[in-house]
Amino acid sequence: MVNYYERFIRNLPEILEPLYQLLKKDITFQWDHNCENIFKKAKSILMFDVVLAHYNPNLPVKLACDASQHGIGAVLLHVYPNGTERPIAFASRILSKAEEGYSVIHKEALAVYWGVKKFCQYLIGHFILASDHKPLLALFGEKKGIPVMAAGRLQ
Repeated sequence: MVNYYERFIRNLPEILEPLYQLLKKDITFQWDHNCENIFKKAKSILMFDVVLAHYNPNLPVKLACDASQHGIGAVLLHVYPNGTERPIAFASRILSKAEEGYSVIHKEALAVYWGVKKFCQYLIGHFILASDHKPLLALFGEKKGIPVMAAGRLQ
């Protein structure tokens, strides 16, 4: 049931990551105090109501992406004329074992790529992209070409 509400809950896969580990074939299922706390946290998150905005094509859209050691996430937001922002939808996932070995810039770039891919139907035309990783600016700079490292990864 919790996974059904994933798009309404920020960073859900990262919160539930220890419980997902219990589902792996090579792991012995052992419910401990940490698992119980995570389960209780998931229940309390479901009781908290985040009010999402309905998508309005007449309002500016902002996509904020971020990466951490174990997951990536994106939030699609509307920017209102008074400057306030309200979320439209959340998306996040845990990183694979190979992806966890990526450098920070690669994880942040993966978060942006995945976020754009996830919300592509809302991002047609002009949108604002927000990231807290300043080195990514080199990828989007107007006066510079695409770095060799990034050229092969762009799709």
